[in-house]
Amino acid sequence: MSGKNKSNILIYSQHFWPENFPINSITNFIAKKHYVSVLTGRPNYPNGEIYNKYLKNKNNFRNYFGVKVNRLHIIPRKKSSVFNLLSNYLSFISLAFFLSPFIFKNKKVDHIFVYGTSPLIQVLGALSLKLFKRAKLHLWVLDLWPDDMISTGYIKNNNFISKGIIKVNELLMTFAYYFCDSIFVQSKDFIPKIKHLTNNKNIYYLPNPAPVSLVDNNKIHYSIRLLNKYFSITYAGNIGNNHDYELIINAAIELQKNKMIRFFIYGGGSNYRNFVNLIKKNNLKNIFCYGFVEQDYINPILSNSDLLFTSFKKANNLSLTIPARIQSYMQAGKFIIVAADGAVSKLIKRVNCGYVSPSGNVFSFVKNILEAYRLSENKRLIMGKNGFLYYEKNYTVNKFYITLMRRLNKFNDS
Repeated sequence: MSGKNKSNILIYSQHFWPENFPINSITNFIAKKHYVSVLTGRPNYPNGEIYNKYLKNKNNFRNYFGVKVNRLHIIPRKKSSVFNLLSNYLSFISLAFFLSPFIFKNKKVDHIFVYGTSPLIQVLGALSLKLFKRAKLHLWVLDLWPDDMISTGYIKNNNFISKGIIKVNELLMTFAYYFCDSIFVQSKDFIPKIKHLTNNKNIYYLPNPAPVSLVDNNKIHYSIRLLNKYFSITYAGNIGNNHDYELIINAAIELQKNKMIRFFIYGGGSNYRNFVNLIKKNNLKNIFCYGFVEQDYINPILSNSDLLFTSFKKANNLSLTIPARIQSYMQAGKFIIVAADGAVSKLIKRVNCGYVSPSGNVFSFVKNILEAYRLSENKRLIMGKNGFLYYEKNYTVNKFYITLMRRLNKFNDS
């Protein structure tokens, strides 16, 4: 792409490399065709402490495959209490709001693309830069807000104070949506909820792409030998308040007698320690936990697993969500089991790439695992291929880029 057709795009995201998020490979892809820079915080997700490797040499984390990374000195999440999370979120929003005009004082910014994980009010920190640079502001909604406050359990929607907090956040989101030039959603089911808070007409569907490895050779994790030894049921992702880790515990208890079926868990998060403690309490030998694993290990892990699964607790906003790991699971071409309500279950059924069960239903979840275990390997591969073909058509980074730039170019032409 010639220089005159290139845009200056700022990726605005509280979370970025070396944290594992799809925005990493998205940024790298966009940077091949445009001038891209990043505004983010110090890496501390999911364990809540600033990464040691970052503290030892910050210079190693200022450039990501040729993209300049600007980091704000945010307060880490620590143990993810309400106070710690609030400090973490507000430090990013306030520092971005007051410092970004100075950080990018001498840099042209045409578009600000906000990677909208929770809390979605983080977009407020980008408003000063939008006004200062007269840039177009684009918000990609990955988690509904303030709905996510309720589903995670940090706010209970049953008293006057909680309802007041939720109402304030709704007003903040209405204010933020007003300043957005366009709003992208990772699930079509988000659109009615967002329209309830804004009259913005530029709302577009933009699903998560599967992240791609940015190194020549994928790293091989030491657990691969065990994955190949057993009938492996793998979960790769955050163990947070939205994810039903108790369902995994109860399923593992039910499946203890089967010496071949094993659960493999890759990922940290706010409930990881509670999850590990429950495994020890129940003396479960059929769950292997590996904590936080770098993205470069993930693809070989998924491709060497027999089944891939995810689970959500029962909550209204979660039934509208399609977790980003589903795209990675489809990319791996593996049989998928989902224990969740709503959009993600409908997707798996439509694509015919696995089995689904309702949120929290241990009996149905275990039944699906056993049925998949009894299927021939060829049948599982056929269904896994259905998911892979759907990924190729809908969830590649290139497809994401084409969809995004079609919308952004509309503003370049205006």
